[in-house]
Amino acid sequence: MPHWLLEAYMENMPKIEARESLSMATAVSVGTGSMKKQQSKEIVRRWERSAGRSNTVRGLSSADVAAMHGIGVVVEEKQDVCNPR
Repeated sequence: MPHWLLEAYMENMPKIEARESLSMATAVSVGTGSMKKQQSKEIVRRWERSAGRSNTVRGLSSADVAAMHGIGVVVEEKQDVCNPR
């Protein structure tokens, strides 16, 4: 590895780590629902644009949206906990 490349890497490592930390904190905030709903939606839209995806999911169930993104969802019949079968 050329010496100049190693120096550039070492010089920029703190910036890279800071950006990764901010990205992770944002992802956790969106995922846990700890930020305002509108702010969360704007961040997800920005992620989708960056990923080349549209967010045209209106009218679809949550299971359908999850399936579009490769997330398996199992839907089971709701059981009455007071009167189990």
